[in-house]
Amino acid sequence: MAILLALVTVLSVLPMSALAANSSFTDVPENAWFYKPVTYMAENGYMSGTSGSKFSPHQTTTRAMFVTVLGRIAGVDQSQYKNTCTFRDVKKD
Repeated sequence: MAILLALVTVLSVLPMSALAANSSFTDVPENAWFYKPVTYMAENGYMSGTSGSKFSPHQTTTRAMFVTVLGRIAGVDQSQYKNTCTFRDVKKD
């Protein structure tokens, strides 16, 4: 649910004309209310799903997932931040 709320927040400031493409996630049906935002995020490289062809729309969003999405939206070069994590509950990589 948290992923979906983040998607709605982010997509509220983005142009909606780019949302017409098909989703490749098997667990995101075309009639789902979140189909277009998920498709947009995937096509633009902001989100890649959880494994293979799954998006897992009902999975809890972790802090790492949320920060990764924000970094991708901002165009951050993730390679500059290898092994720099200061959070004790997050792996260094």
